[in-house]
Amino acid sequence: MKFPFIEHTVVALDVRNDSIRWVELNHIGSKISYVSHGKMNRGGASALEQYLGEIKEEIQADAYQLSCSFKDILMGIEVEDMPFFEESEEIKKWIQGRKEEYAAQYEASVEVGTHVVEVDEDHRRCIFQVVNKEITDRYINIIGIHELHPVLITTGISELGYAQIYEESFTKGPAATIVENSQNLLCNYQNGLLTNVLEIGQEDFSIMIEEADSYLKTEEISLDLRQYAIPLYVEKPVGTTGSNEQVSRPVKTIFPLEAKLGLEKIDPEYALACGIALKSMYPNLDGFNFSLEEEREKGRDWEEKKECYRTGVLLFPALIVILLILFAIEGFLDVNLTETNQVLDQLSDKIELVNDKTEQVNLATLSYQQVRNLVDKRRNSARLFELVSNEIPTEVWLQELSIRHTESKEYLAQIYGIAPRETMIADFMGALEDHKHVKKVELLSSRKTSPEEISNARSLGPVQVNQFQLRVEVSY
Repeated sequence: MKFPFIEHTVVALDVRNDSIRWVELNHIGSKISYVSHGKMNRGGASALEQYLGEIKEEIQADAYQLSCSFKDILMGIEVEDMPFFEESEEIKKWIQGRKEEYAAQYEASVEVGTHVVEVDEDHRRCIFQVVNKEITDRYINIIGIHELHPVLITTGISELGYAQIYEESFTKGPAATIVENSQNLLCNYQNGLLTNVLEIGQEDFSIMIEEADSYLKTEEISLDLRQYAIPLYVEKPVGTTGSNEQVSRPVKTIFPLEAKLGLEKIDPEYALACGIALKSMYPNLDGFNFSLEEEREKGRDWEEKKECYRTGVLLFPALIVILLILFAIEGFLDVNLTETNQVLDQLSDKIELVNDKTEQVNLATLSYQQVRNLVDKRRNSARLFELVSNEIPTEVWLQELSIRHTESKEYLAQIYGIAPRETMIADFMGALEDHKHVKKVELLSSRKTSPEEISNARSLGPVQVNQFQLRVEVSY
């Protein structure tokens, strides 16, 4: 039995051009249990539109998070070594500029996702994935027809390796996987995290293995590792790949969740679906998620409502059983017909009491929704605090921050602060204006003053500072 609000279910869809696979897993923290899996031998958006209803009927859980991989949305993948930047704002601007440049290279409507890899203290690498937004939106619409909302949408590039995140050979050191698609990619991982993606672009699988092996030898030399120290994993059963005399490196088949479930549970062809499910459980594995924020919110809200309903369904029969047992005991002891009639009257009263309890449950559900609305307002205030804390320059100090919720469902923030230079105030305003939820930033006042005149700024010394007041209008 699944425990509501404690044990969660994730359903992962792996949609390819020729097939659709799904996996259903339960988890409490890192404890994983298998529920179901299946396959349709047709793929793409048209097949998903035809079979999603059948797949939904096969899923055993009433409440779950839906995560999806659509291979045909991927249009391109690029990897760049980043220039060295000291400030996070410089990193954001560089990434945004590169995203705009990559988007401009495609005639179709695209979305560019990024994942930044910290190679070492002074070296960063950025991986870009370009996806077709029109195809992605079509998939979202098809899923929405069935009243489902994906919390995760990926291209299936990095997720294949995540099916092994419980394997020590994958999480303790370097490892690599071959992803077969229109480009044929080699994905490198370090301690279970994605570090690089290279195109090996060969149709013949044995030649792909050779290309991958050649690159990994170079990596082993650069990392001072012994030869063949980096394991290479593939999705195909190794017996079907044939032998290659040019390669001594062992090529291993990915058995998804082998350390947790064993070999008998899920076949290797479901490795990508398992990797998608695990990424949904651990969303910080990489930065690629092409699901809309509103879809993620709807998906989480849908799961919570289903869990509430399921809790009520589980508790209601238990109450009825307890009442029936009590009345049965009383009826067994009472042999007098008059007393039996009284018991029946009491049973009627108890049924009315159950109806009253049901009404109380409904009222509690309504109260829950009202509390949730209040939590949403407070959460938006917290998001506004986070926005200001993320964007404030290093040498700018805040004296006061107040937030007011307007009738038009917008938020007004009054910010009082100190900055050594006026340019820092301008930088702060510019950083806030660049945020997609910020509608307007106004400078209400700015004056030079001595830190001695400010009670909490005397430690800044005798140099004059700029005391300023901003008003920020935000809409969530």
